[in-house]
Amino acid sequence: MSARRTVVPVRSTVAYLSVLVVGITMATYAQYLFQYFQYRIPVVKGQPPIIWGAGLTVAVAAVLWLFAARHIQAGLWAQAFLGVLAVGWMIRMCLVYVRGDSYDYLTWLTPAILVMVWLKSPTARDARTVMGVLGWTGAVLLVWTRLSELLHLIPMPQVGRDLLKYEIHSYWLPLSGWLGPQGRWPGPLGGTAYTGVLAAFLVVLSVSLRNRSSWVFASVGAVALLLTSSRGAYVATAIGVGLALLFSAWPALRAISFRWRLVLASVVGALAIGLSLRSSPDLTGRTDLIWPDFLHLWERSPITGVGEAGYANGTELTRTATQAHSFFIDELARNGLVGFAVLLATFLLALTLGVMAAKRQCGGPLALVATTIVLGVANTPFSWLGPSLLSIFFLLTVLWAAAIIAEPAPNSTSQQSSPPA
Repeated sequence: MSARRTVVPVRSTVAYLSVLVVGITMATYAQYLFQYFQYRIPVVKGQPPIIWGAGLTVAVAAVLWLFAARHIQAGLWAQAFLGVLAVGWMIRMCLVYVRGDSYDYLTWLTPAILVMVWLKSPTARDARTVMGVLGWTGAVLLVWTRLSELLHLIPMPQVGRDLLKYEIHSYWLPLSGWLGPQGRWPGPLGGTAYTGVLAAFLVVLSVSLRNRSSWVFASVGAVALLLTSSRGAYVATAIGVGLALLFSAWPALRAISFRWRLVLASVVGALAIGLSLRSSPDLTGRTDLIWPDFLHLWERSPITGVGEAGYANGTELTRTATQAHSFFIDELARNGLVGFAVLLATFLLALTLGVMAAKRQCGGPLALVATTIVLGVANTPFSWLGPSLLSIFFLLTVLWAAAIIAEPAPNSTSQQSSPPA
């Protein structure tokens, strides 16, 4: 008589992570409609759609999280990354309280999300699936928004006449007049820079996943890039795609050692960033206007920064811009060397995890992390205090890398017949 095998079903983390992705995206889009077009979207207890929508999303995700299996944690490196994110959030919130800056309830959702992914992190298979959900969510959002504008279901935010003339004169707009507006398309995230970030992520993700959905992600992302005409997004996309290909499992690359591929990627990436900065001397006013003003603010309080109150009491430009159009300069001005150190630690750990995943012949996480960093050179894609579609993209990218590292190596006995995650 043979022994009976007990099959224990694995409860995936895909459900709660997918709810986070889709729900926060819908809350962001509801806020976009509410803010720009004054649609009859309810204000619940005085809170706009982004607040109650994201709060409801995290609540539903938390219920699904309870039923998810607790997987083996993704290793010390991943825990270090999540720990730095948590410490960074606490430091920034402490500075907010000390300076008396304003903040919204969205900030309190970040520690809840970090606790969920810390205790029940995804496997490599789960992470890859959720990255696909992210891609489809972003692609549908972009297509739906532009289609709704073309069908006159919703209006498109308009820029001033002088700015429109500048965009037409200074940017390459190949889709202007038929698929796109006369100038640059602001998209569903409220600005060309932010929509360009999403477009860059989609293109790099398409090369990273290399599955049936990749053609959709690449097509939608490429069209969105041309519509937004974001120069930083162009450079970041090129670097991200190059890294995804360079560290893929292609047999032709086996002749080049991993170390030399890493050196090549570092040199080419640095040259690409340097050339892009030099080819646009003022970076649309950044180097000669925006960055100097915010750096002067940082000099007032180099250790802890000046915060939102300092921005409001600075120049007219710092009051109206609200952020420095650079992850690095904005962190210096807002939170000083303390916040800047946390920012560097976050990116260094993310890059380390990306490189370790690339050694497993999966260059996707490294490509997406590098894309985020390059985008941050001349843009501030998201806030570190509250969750957003773009910050969730970054977080899940690093968790994907951590999950790949935590699994047995592809060349081990148990994994010889399985493709890399």
